Amino acid sequence: MIDAFFGLLPHDTLAASALAHRHDDKLKARAWMRVSSNLPIRHAIEVRNDSFRDPSFAALARRHHVAVVVAYFDNDVKVRAPFDAMSLAERLSVPAAGR
Repeated sequence: MIDAFFGLLPHDTLAASALAHRHDDKLKARAWMRVSSNLPIRHAIEVRNDSFRDPSFAALARRHHVAVVVAYFDNDVKVRAPFDAMSLAERLSVPAAGR
């Protein structure tokens, strides 16, 4: 399933524009689909579950040129982000910003 999804991702702005032109009536607002030059597009997926700690998933992402971002903390809560960053810096034995 993820392989199929990754395979649908456009790799440049012309491919993204062609994909956008196929939108359906669910897109009610205006959509800008015109491109002035063809530029590369890069993709990343953020994983938050240990089930993605699988060499086959990493190989799949690599094959599709998709970066994998690993989230160690839930920074959806604004007040936690600074403390999570300091905790991660400690785990990695690197100086935290602002110290």
